[in-house]
Amino acid sequence: MAPVQNPQVIFNEIPSGYPDPNRTTILSTNTSSPTSPNPIDLDSTPLNGSILVKVLYLSADPYMRGKMRPKEVESYSPAYDLGKPIYGYGVGKVVRSEHKDFAKGEYVTSLIMDHAHYWIPPTSALAPPSVRKFTPESGLPLSVYVGSAGMPGRTAYVAWNTYIGSPESSSTSPSRAAHEIFHRKPNQVAFVSAGAGPVGSFVIQLAKRAGMKVIASAGSEDKLKLCKEMGADVVFNYKKEDTNEVLKKEGPIDVYWDNVGGPTLDAAIGNAALHARVIVCGFISEYNGAQGQEYKVCSSPSFVLMSLLLFSSPTHFSPSLSPTPQNLISILTQRIQIYGFLVFDHENPAPDAPSRQLPPSVIDRSTALSDEFDTVVPKWLAKGEMKFKEDVDGLEKGGLKRVGEALLEVQKGGNLGKKVVQVAKDD
Repeated sequence: MAPVQNPQVIFNEIPSGYPDPNRTTILSTNTSSPTSPNPIDLDSTPLNGSILVKVLYLSADPYMRGKMRPKEVESYSPAYDLGKPIYGYGVGKVVRSEHKDFAKGEYVTSLIMDHAHYWIPPTSALAPPSVRKFTPESGLPLSVYVGSAGMPGRTAYVAWNTYIGSPESSSTSPSRAAHEIFHRKPNQVAFVSAGAGPVGSFVIQLAKRAGMKVIASAGSEDKLKLCKEMGADVVFNYKKEDTNEVLKKEGPIDVYWDNVGGPTLDAAIGNAALHARVIVCGFISEYNGAQGQEYKVCSSPSFVLMSLLLFSSPTHFSPSLSPTPQNLISILTQRIQIYGFLVFDHENPAPDAPSRQLPPSVIDRSTALSDEFDTVVPKWLAKGEMKFKEDVDGLEKGGLKRVGEALLEVQKGGNLGKKVVQVAKDD
């Protein structure tokens, strides 16, 4: 077969503030990389023991903004390389294989999939969590495997069952005594920020399954409607209503799932019930500050309390960051437990990974939960037992050309449901 073009989305410029679809990332037809050769011969390009993947769907996620930074700025996830393809979560199909564990025609998901038409993963990455084989559940779109059946759903499922769970799971909780005290409380209330997002909408449903009253916030009427469809009891537009007043009226809050950080996190802490639990898995309100400031909120896997301290430290304060929190004392008086959660830490982490500092029981439990997720959740979704909402840019919108716009949309909250870009047909 004659070689074919393999265009790719290149990290072109470090942004200041929001990523610019025409400058931060660009679609290139004349660059090549070891994992995305261009041009590429689908029959004879050396794979060196790896696999050749046709990219079908790519995910646009808020965390990708944090990778658009200078290399010298450390974080929990490596920075993108200027002049090279960006990468992230995606779904693809094996076109050719030189690896014993993968066969032509099998489907894979990956957290390091190049934004290109064809991708050759490093052989060292051909195992979960970097690359996963999966068999699509009947009736479930492939695109869902970068959404509710992928990283966002896994984040919600593993974190909820690790840090909230049920009374029966107390033996694997980070603190058994605190866990048992927490689950003795009747009529619990959960608050979920960014409730219309792929993680938030999943968490709403998990909280309802646990019998909780659920409060959800979002930034538009369409998103509030979606939160209601997912089961939220109380919804409010954080742009029009005072978060503190809503939580004061509807709380106190036993569980706060934080996707946004900033003043919303402060309000939740200030309206927390005794022995409340806060899970922080996103800080989207702080990701797009002036260059250099946006990275202070994601400088390590334990960035939650560090971020709170940064807000109140005169040496680190910037006008681009949220005002100094007013309610930190509630962490003490209400005995609040706050967990910073990154799903990467809980997917069979490497021996030298920072997450290996977690108690072995937590690692074992969350690794088992991640495996359980792959078995249980796609079936729930296919049967309608768990709802999902997608915002898919189909091929008619340009394929890879849409990646830059999609990344900007998720930073500004312009998407309704999980943002996905279709790159190719499954044929």
